[in-house]
Amino acid sequence: MVFGMRRLSIFLVARKAGDSPSSVLCCPDLSLILPSLNEANSIGAVLDYLAAHCAGARILVADDGSTDGTQDIVRRYADRHVVLLDRSGEIEHGLTASVLAAARRVETPFFVVMDADGQHPPEKVGEFVRLLRGGARVVVGSRIRVEEHWPWPRKMLSYAGTALGKTTLLARGKQSLSYDLLSGFFGLSTEFFRDITRGREDARHIRGRGYKVLFDLLKLMPDGQEIEEVYYRFETRRGGRSKMTWTVGLEYLKAVMR
Repeated sequence: MVFGMRRLSIFLVARKAGDSPSSVLCCPDLSLILPSLNEANSIGAVLDYLAAHCAGARILVADDGSTDGTQDIVRRYADRHVVLLDRSGEIEHGLTASVLAAARRVETPFFVVMDADGQHPPEKVGEFVRLLRGGARVVVGSRIRVEEHWPWPRKMLSYAGTALGKTTLLARGKQSLSYDLLSGFFGLSTEFFRDITRGREDARHIRGRGYKVLFDLLKLMPDGQEIEEVYYRFETRRGGRSKMTWTVGLEYLKAVMR
């Protein structure tokens, strides 16, 4: 995947009128949360794009103990509204714990969570911002195509996890489950996030060691909560290894059962 200006059009799946991959967003009301673990091969390109195209946005990189130089790369951006949250010494590790740690430090009205490995197209951030500013409290990035060649165990985990998750949410009275509930690309109103997590941040409600933070948050949302969507193509990793394992699947199963 290339973030250069001449290649951005490869990411565009359903671009709306007025969107431009070369436009610069004025985003003093936005925080971008990037959970990371050994993403040295990709995080620099992601930060370059976000710093150049999301003017005024605060970027929170919640690193879960990288050992490949990821943190050193992030520190080079310290003067460009980029903050490193070093979670190396924390007792609880996991993508969910990293995202929540960063979200608690958000001071802007909105935030968007996205991967640091380049699989979430950064030019889609503008669509999230427009929907959040328009009054949406929850915006989910839904994958309509996966470019990476997934092995069959990964496919099985994804299909089974989605079906099980939707069944669980329907049983809880949730509705409109057409969105990608296992997505790691989503945006929230900060006030809404604080409302739904207040007093519910223990293991009974949220699996900190898990990797499907959106699913945990969906469980906490009011019945009938409207969900907006941004469609995107899930790109091939620029480097590093996927964090999806059977252990992660087990953590998700525990989240489903709670």
